[in-house]
Amino acid sequence: CSAEENQPPPSPVSPESVKPPVERQFRSISGLEAQSLIDQKEELLVLDVRTPQERSQVRISDSQLVPIGDVMRGRLAVPKEQPILVVCAVGGRSYVVGKALLAMGHQEVYNLEGGIEAWRRARLPVETGRESRQN
Repeated sequence: CSAEENQPPPSPVSPESVKPPVERQFRSISGLEAQSLIDQKEELLVLDVRTPQERSQVRISDSQLVPIGDVMRGRLAVPKEQPILVVCAVGGRSYVVGKALLAMGHQEVYNLEGGIEAWRRARLPVETGRESRQN
């Protein structure tokens, strides 16, 4: 009995079932790179994982507040193909969340290096005060 005889027969493969592997990426980027990404990628989700109190002081326009616990529990209802920029105060929480999103299968994840503080130091546009609408 040879080793080949003990192998299961190959399963039939249809061309539709063969997809090229998706190269997932995670990168920490500067505020200027993030602004460029926001300008270029209309479908980009800017995910703010800070507390509501932090967010009320300063935030990136059109970003969405999502509690860090919800993201870490897999409760982010976003297509895996949608690019995501994760933002926090100084880049630590967003880095952890970004790595977790990548592990959950999200394909294109960016961390705002230095967080909203670096964004402000780069004199990039922010909103302050109460939000006029809920995200």
